[in-house]
Amino acid sequence: MNYFLDENLINEIFQKSMIIISLAGFFLYVRTIIIQNKFTFPEDKDMEVDKVIVIEKFESKMLENIENKNQIKKMKKNGFCNNLNMNSKCSKFDNKTACTSVECCVFAKNKNGSNCVPGDANGPQMKKDKKLVNYDEYYYLDKEVKKLNN
Repeated sequence: MNYFLDENLINEIFQKSMIIISLAGFFLYVRTIIIQNKFTFPEDKDMEVDKVIVIEKFESKMLENIENKNQIKKMKKNGFCNNLNMNSKCSKFDNKTACTSVECCVFAKNKNGSNCVPGDANGPQMKKDKKLVNYDEYYYLDKEVKKLNN
């Protein structure tokens, strides 16, 4: 008696072979139908670029603004506007948005340039810069612009 090829193994091989032959026959039938009916697949169209979208990484200015906002929140919590050493506190702000976000600093401009100085809704505390030139205008609390009468 041969133990390697028993009747169960032969039946299993036959069943799997029939499945493979059936699938091959089905695909052959489909191919024949396609050829007889002269079925054609659509051709690839030449693609044209309609719109170009550029995705850029974060710019340092965006991160800088986020850092400034976080810095401002911390300063407000720690009593930033307590009138102690205000010149050095306001001069730490390097842009108009950061400077005009606190109530005790203004962003002042003159012919020498612009900088963040102590002030309020009435303008800078000192009406002149370090070179003794009058400020021409100032920004207080975000975008509000005031012209100074000299």
